[in-house]
Amino acid sequence: MNSKLFLILMLQWIAVQFAFSQSSYYYHRGNKIPLRENPQRISVVTPKRGESAQKQKLQRRVIDAKQTEKIKNVAYDIAVYEATVGAKSTVSFKKMVTNSIGDSVIVLPCFKNSDGKDLTMTNYLYVKLKREGDFKTLQAIASNFQLKIVEQNKFMPLWYTLTITPETRRNTLEVANEIFETGLFASSFADFSYDALECSYDPQFAIQ
Repeated sequence: MNSKLFLILMLQWIAVQFAFSQSSYYYHRGNKIPLRENPQRISVVTPKRGESAQKQKLQRRVIDAKQTEKIKNVAYDIAVYEATVGAKSTVSFKKMVTNSIGDSVIVLPCFKNSDGKDLTMTNYLYVKLKREGDFKTLQAIASNFQLKIVEQNKFMPLWYTLTITPETRRNTLEVANEIFETGLFASSFADFSYDALECSYDPQFAIQ
């Protein structure tokens, strides 16, 4: 093979590998499953008590985005916004919203599944302990990532619900993956809303 052609093919292969390694993913049965980010949609999470003022501020100052849906939640308001003027990267879109309403809110990327349907990430993640005595480890992890432990599942006591906070400085998916990658827990995954129904992104969720 021509050495120049070989070099070009190698560079292309490295570029593809680098791009894949930088992409978003989740874990299913220990395997990485890639997710495709939607650069024109974001979700904005605010505590219930601050929703009205934050929403008014967003509507007043962000003129090139529209609210497309609102996810029902007990403690938080999660509104999904879509860019309406030109194509924006998720980074610039998030920066626009954050600059408009401040750092007191959580701004999260949105994704698409393999069918092209929108997946809206929420502020919640779920962690399963390996054994009951691991709760102190969970508390330490929560403190390290500046998460809040919301509740223990009363039917499945090894499972806990946590939420990221504005101080977490990572999105829900990144935190869930990093927690799983410690090897200290049986499972860890982020919560997504699919067609306005909160659910896991486990591909077998629909047949449970």
